[in-house]
Amino acid sequence: MLHPRRISTALALASAIACFSAQASAEAPKRVALVIGNGAFPGAPRLAAPSADAKDVSAALSALGFTVTTLVDADLAAMSRAGRAFVDSAASAEMRLFYYSGYAVQAGGGNWLLPAGAEDKAGWSAKAGSLSADTLLSGLAAARSGTNVFILDACRESPFAARSGSVGLARMSADNSIIAFSASPGNFAKGSGDATRSPFTQAIVKELATPGKSAQEALLAAAERSGSSAGGKESP
Repeated sequence: MLHPRRISTALALASAIACFSAQASAEAPKRVALVIGNGAFPGAPRLAAPSADAKDVSAALSALGFTVTTLVDADLAAMSRAGRAFVDSAASAEMRLFYYSGYAVQAGGGNWLLPAGAEDKAGWSAKAGSLSADTLLSGLAAARSGTNVFILDACRESPFAARSGSVGLARMSADNSIIAFSASPGNFAKGSGDATRSPFTQAIVKELATPGKSAQEALLAAAERSGSSAGGKESP
């Protein structure tokens, strides 16, 4: 069982918890998702897991009645366009789910999602060259109704982190939002860089297939499942 403090660092829980149940999807208001998996970064080890995990998450969400937009190895322009379109179209949705797998860095107190093709070089700036996770979450939270589920499987030890001067990702919170990291804020997920699948994401995919679970229940169960599979070395 996960320690309550570890759970609180991993999930910012909404006041209203929506259900993932496939049985309810036919009658429920629309559910929308944006799924991004980036693994191609020049000058850095290629990540095998993000593209495969993104496809698995997309398939699982589609089976639950979500309308899913999926990007694999997307550049900044594609990520920005998809993010704006997602926020604009998702305002009336019952549930809005964002998933990102790849490299991300903490800079200036915020979290930045790296596009495919980002390079670690002199003058590289997280803020100028990446998508702001905080801005995207704020845009979703502005809807004021429905539930946001925000999943970042991006806590790998990044070769870009030295530029930001910070370790791991920063804590995030927003109204009506459930936020999940693959490692607790300020920490890395151990040994996930060269894996063909992420233990955290695969645990989520398995929990999504369990009927009747709320978003909170599914993510807490996934955190416990992936932590156990990593021999207690992970703290989602």
